[in-house]
Amino acid sequence: MDINKTDNLDIKYRNDFLYFLNKSKQNKASIRFLQTAQDMDVNIEAYEPSVKHLAVNNLQTSIGLQKHAILRTNDIECIKFSKQ
Repeated sequence: MDINKTDNLDIKYRNDFLYFLNKSKQNKASIRFLQTAQDMDVNIEAYEPSVKHLAVNNLQTSIGLQKHAILRTNDIECIKFSKQ
């Protein structure tokens, strides 16, 4: 494949990924962590540019409601977005 075509695809995929991150902010979601089998409802606030951390609010945990939390994306198995 031509280098220019590869570069253009990389740019397109990066732009699509950034669009997804932007649209997912302020959305309700359920997050499933690797160490648990249950989903936890949150509101997604922001992503760190490297996407290693995710800022959320209203995270219900076994020790109570966490108004604000920073989650490591390495600990997340999946994110399910709620339909609004």
